[in-house]
Amino acid sequence: MNVVLGLDIGGTKLAGGLLTRDLRLLHRLERPSRAAEGVDVSLPQVWSLLADLVVAARFHGSLDGRDATDHISELMAALHERYPDDRQRSLFASVELSLRRLPNETRRLIRRLGVFQCGGSLPAIQLALGGVDQARRLVDVGLAELLDPGYLRFDPALAPALLREVSEPEREAARAAWAEAMAGLAAFLDQHQHRDPRFALTVAVLELPNLLAALEHLRRTAPAERVVKFATHIEPLLSDLGRPKALGRVAEIRGQAARQLGGWSHARCLAESAAVDRLLDEGRFTDAIAAARALLAQAQAAGGDAYAEAAYDLAMTHFRLGRALHWAGAAGPALESLREARRRFQALEVDSMASLTRLSQFGADSGQNPGLSADKPF
Repeated sequence: MNVVLGLDIGGTKLAGGLLTRDLRLLHRLERPSRAAEGVDVSLPQVWSLLADLVVAARFHGSLDGRDATDHISELMAALHERYPDDRQRSLFASVELSLRRLPNETRRLIRRLGVFQCGGSLPAIQLALGGVDQARRLVDVGLAELLDPGYLRFDPALAPALLREVSEPEREAARAAWAEAMAGLAAFLDQHQHRDPRFALTVAVLELPNLLAALEHLRRTAPAERVVKFATHIEPLLSDLGRPKALGRVAEIRGQAARQLGGWSHARCLAESAAVDRLLDEGRFTDAIAAARALLAQAQAAGGDAYAEAAYDLAMTHFRLGRALHWAGAAGPALESLREARRRFQALEVDSMASLTRLSQFGADSGQNPGLSADKPF
C-alpha cells in the first residue's frame, strides 16, 4: 500500500500521520515537541516521530486499518517498557514487525545470526545454523538482500535486534559456530584464490568484517595452531585487496600465535612462510631470500615424513625461495628452486593443483617450463 507521511510541528506538540493517496488517515502519532528546551532536544523528538511513522508504514503493507494501528501501538509500548528512552527503539520495532512474519521455528533458529557482522555467505550461514537452510526467508520479509555471489546482506538493525533475544550461553555457542564457519570459509577462499581470483576476492571483500572479527575471537579462545592457520589463509587475500591496516593486524596476530608454538610443525611452517610473503610485499627482497633459505633449511632438517603435511610443506618452501629469488632478479637460481618445487609437487599423491597453478603463472622463459616473467610477479 502506498502511503504519505504527514508531520505537524507545533510549539508544544508534534503530530504525525500516515495517509493514503486520497488523504484517508491510517495511523496517527503525537508527542511533546519540547521546543522550549532548544533544538538539541526538540530535533531528536522529530526524528523519533518520523522513525516511528516509517515503522508504521512498513507494517501497513501487511495489515490494514485498525489492526495495523493496534499492532504497532502494542509493539512500541512493549519495546518502550523493555528499553526505556532507547533511541534505537524504532529500528528494533521495524525489525520486530518483519520477524513476526516468519514461522516460529525459523525465528528461533535465526537468532544465532546475531553474531554475524553485516551479513554472510549462504554456505557459512547454513553451517552456523547447523546445516539448516532458513536464512533466505529473511529476504522474503525484507530483512536481508541477496547479493552475488551468494552473500546475504542484513538489515543494519537485524543482528543487534537478534542478539537482544539470546542469553549469554546462547551467544557463546553461536559465536563458536560462527567462528568455525568463518575458518572453513577462509580455507575455501585460500584454495580458490589462484583458481578463481575474482570470485575469491569478491567474497573476501564482502566477508571481511566477519573474517577479521572471527580471527580476533579465535585469538582469545582457540589453540595457537588454529589461529595461525586462519591468519595465513586470509593474509594473501588482504595483500591482494590492498588492505594494509587489516593485513598488519592479521600478521600481528599470526606472529603472536606462532610464538606459542612448539617444535617444527605445519603451523610453524605456515607462520614463517607468511613472514616471507610479508617481506616480499614490503620489497625487502634480500631479507625475504634469507628468511626463505632459513625456512627451507628447517623443512629439510625435519624431512618429508616429520608430520602429515611435511612433504607438501617442503615443496612449498622450495617454491617460496624460488619466488623470492625471482622477485630479486636472480633468474637462474630461481628457476632451479621452482623446478625442484614442481618435481616435488608432481611426486605427491595428493591434489596439488593449486600449487602447480601457482608455478604455471610464471611465464615461459626461452621455452623452459616453469619459466620466469618479470611482468608476472607472483
